[in-house]
Amino acid sequence: MDGKKEIKNKVCKYIEENDGATFIELKKLLKNKIDINGQYALTAPTNDNLVFWSDMSKELTEIITELIKEKEIMYIPTHPLPYMAEGGGLKLPIAKKPKPKNGYQEPHWTPITLHKYNDALQKNPELKELLS
Repeated sequence: MDGKKEIKNKVCKYIEENDGATFIELKKLLKNKIDINGQYALTAPTNDNLVFWSDMSKELTEIITELIKEKEIMYIPTHPLPYMAEGGGLKLPIAKKPKPKNGYQEPHWTPITLHKYNDALQKNPELKELLS
């Protein structure tokens, strides 16, 4: 098993070399390095019913969360097609709006891709406002 720092570097390098990554890609990348499957999910910071990805291990969830907090990577919304092309997706309704008027009362999948932090801000300028 590789050390956490080595795994983080591997994730960042993959994202940079591929101009982003889906959770399916990251799980394939790390499947022989760490436990990837489990009962954890990543959700939007503003609404736990906006699910980015689920069925992840605690370790994988922590790595992604730490890289976001360290401003190494950031997520941006995407169409479900990149996930469908890889044969995956969550069995949840797809969130049509990031902030519906009354919020989502039930879990909805919010497809995202992970990008280098500064690249994500350039691709989605609205993030800059949200993160300021």
